[in-house]
Amino acid sequence: MTSLLERLSRHGEEPARGAVSAIHSGNIGDIIYALPTVRALGVSHLLLNVCEDPGAGGRLMTEAMARSMTALLLDQPGITTVDIVAAPIRVAAGFGHAARVSRFVVGLPLEHISPTALGVDYVLDRFRLQPLDRRHLVFAHAMACGARVDPARAWIDVPVRPAARNGIAVSVTPRYRNRTNERLAEILDGFGPVTLIGFRDEAPNYFGIDGTMREFADAKELAAFLAGCSAFVGASSFPAAVAEAMKVPRLIDLADGLINAFPTGPNGWAMPEATDDARRLLDGLLRAPESIADRVSPVIRSSPPIEDASCRFSLEWRQAEGEIIGIHRAETLEDLGRAPVRVTIPVPRLTDRPAGFDLLIASRVWAFEISNLRCVSKSATLWTANQPDDLGIPDVAVLSSPPGILRWMHLADEPCRVSIKVPEAILARFQDAEMNLVFDCRSLKPSETGQWATREILALGSALSRERNTVEHLQAELTGAREKQADVERQLTNVLGSTSWRLTAPLRAVRGLVKPKRGAAHNDD
Repeated sequence: MTSLLERLSRHGEEPARGAVSAIHSGNIGDIIYALPTVRALGVSHLLLNVCEDPGAGGRLMTEAMARSMTALLLDQPGITTVDIVAAPIRVAAGFGHAARVSRFVVGLPLEHISPTALGVDYVLDRFRLQPLDRRHLVFAHAMACGARVDPARAWIDVPVRPAARNGIAVSVTPRYRNRTNERLAEILDGFGPVTLIGFRDEAPNYFGIDGTMREFADAKELAAFLAGCSAFVGASSFPAAVAEAMKVPRLIDLADGLINAFPTGPNGWAMPEATDDARRLLDGLLRAPESIADRVSPVIRSSPPIEDASCRFSLEWRQAEGEIIGIHRAETLEDLGRAPVRVTIPVPRLTDRPAGFDLLIASRVWAFEISNLRCVSKSATLWTANQPDDLGIPDVAVLSSPPGILRWMHLADEPCRVSIKVPEAILARFQDAEMNLVFDCRSLKPSETGQWATREILALGSALSRERNTVEHLQAELTGAREKQADVERQLTNVLGSTSWRLTAPLRAVRGLVKPKRGAAHNDD
């Protein structure tokens, strides 16, 4: 092996002399879509290159992620050796200490490097040089290496396929999706049981969706679980790639933008726009997926993608008691569309605890949704905004939403200001380390805004109706009490005006004089 790559670990057998080799730098879902090409080329020695370049292409495959893939890969026909390798390259900004702590690229993408220089037969990273929009990732890998594949056939083998007893598996990520959690919850309502796939810190992705959260030790364990599921529902993700590879009955929410991981072959459907159509499809997948095409014809109402709008996010804070005074600001620029966009705002190490944070959003978009807002230190999530009052927006029309999600219509020309109510203990952590504020943001479709506004109006009308009923009930009680008071007053007037009352007046006066007062002492002498 060339010295360009450093081998971190080897799994499986020692590669035979002349073994066909290929290398892939991730993401891990892309590795799943590369397996038909790996099989077609006769690759037995697969190398996984640790690479993290979020600033230069969005690739992420850590050594731990690569290790989680090895058992599943070694179970596939023809693959006998999996090596985890790394290009000893780090790219950072600044000099000295700043360069050591500000790494933004780890490893090296390999699509522009020849196989000979790497000591392999094929560089699977070259799929990224293909036109990817509306081209399935299985075909992109095959075309990059000159292979012939059929993505309509299952390409992951599970040694023992269990009976479908695991219910519905659900996987959503902030990217590559259209439907909100509320819409997914409506689609899943009444079906089940539901398993939410993800790690503990990914729980905010599932706000509003009922189900049991489950972590998996590696890709092999995940594949075995999905093989026993009645259906898979969710957005394009690593679990979706595994479900696609095994042709598990699946309903996939496709994004409006880059579409290259859509369902192909049997039992796979794109999620319809209408909730009723999606529920009808899911019901058919659960009952008899092999014959659903003969029994269910959903009306798919496709809507054109909305134009992305440039949006500037500014984070402002004040030092609580520090020597530096005034307002401090960190900014980032993102393009908002229908699908959520992951926004990361780095906050530098501070000399003193901040007094609080305000998020300013400047855009021509007038309806927003923010979700999954959290404070992150390195890879650890320290706090997540999941209570209704964790985020606050003054003087704008706020739309109803579940905990952890904030929706609003911005009615003013100036930037919208969102107050982030970070707990005091977390604010103190900003003195000790560099932190990131991370959240997902998207612009709302006019139809969505109309639906939510209508829901808000109906909720307000219902609340006003309840208040009116309460007022009417109190008014009726007040009227009854006044009638009783008038009746008592009439009876008292009649008594006072009667002849017997006037004749007995002297007797009552004498009795009042001789009657001892309550509590007075008696003198028997």
